[in-house]
Amino acid sequence: MKKNITFILLIILFSSQALYAQSHHNVVISDENAELYFDGGKLKKGILTLTAKSSYNSLDSIDKQNSIQPFINNLNAEQIIIERTDEKKEMWLVIDNKPFFVETWGSNDLGISSYTPIDNRRSKSGRWFNYLGGMFSGSSGFSSGTFSYRIGSYLFKSKLDAAISLNLGYIKSEETAFSGDIGASTRLYFKSIKNTKIHPYFGAGIALIISEESQFEPQLFIGICSQLGNGTIDAGLRYGASSKFAFTYGYTFQLKKQK
Repeated sequence: MKKNITFILLIILFSSQALYAQSHHNVVISDENAELYFDGGKLKKGILTLTAKSSYNSLDSIDKQNSIQPFINNLNAEQIIIERTDEKKEMWLVIDNKPFFVETWGSNDLGISSYTPIDNRRSKSGRWFNYLGGMFSGSSGFSSGTFSYRIGSYLFKSKLDAAISLNLGYIKSEETAFSGDIGASTRLYFKSIKNTKIHPYFGAGIALIISEESQFEPQLFIGICSQLGNGTIDAGLRYGASSKFAFTYGYTFQLKKQK
């Protein structure tokens, strides 16, 4: 009994290997036209793609049909795509086991040079921008709020910006006091997060703190922005050497170019 089962399993194994090999073997077309005008091809789901040699380009329609016919005789193709050496392609249909020409096309036929390019940057207006927003920070017994304004320019195809800024607000702890600074900063914008319109950014700058004891403060910025109308809506964090962390938010709108 065990011998019979082993024998049956061996038959199934060898049969499956034979079927696999049959379905994955290379088809050899032994024909003078096939060898003269084509380097080879591939067949998938009834679509035969042939790579033509330069000699194919000068054939007339009848000779092209004769060069294709050997492939039709040996393969089950319903449609034929011929990739020519002049960067053009031909489409043929197989009807009643005969090739029928449909069309020729190539990249030059599409007039790509006359197409209007699509700009996928954050905005399509001018290089100069304005930013209006604010900052907020707070902890136990402490809070601060600031109105923020930036004006600057985008550089290197909007991948970088450079701006000067003005922040005016208050600091509230035991008493409420004026808070402000004037600074210069730059931001580096990264590519949008996959399947979103959100761009992360990272920046750095230096600001002059407006107070009784004025001092310069290095600052770092990190956040995200997203296209909205003629500009971007921004949210992030600012870290200052003395002012520490603050939440930032605002809207950047670009100044339109003068025509």
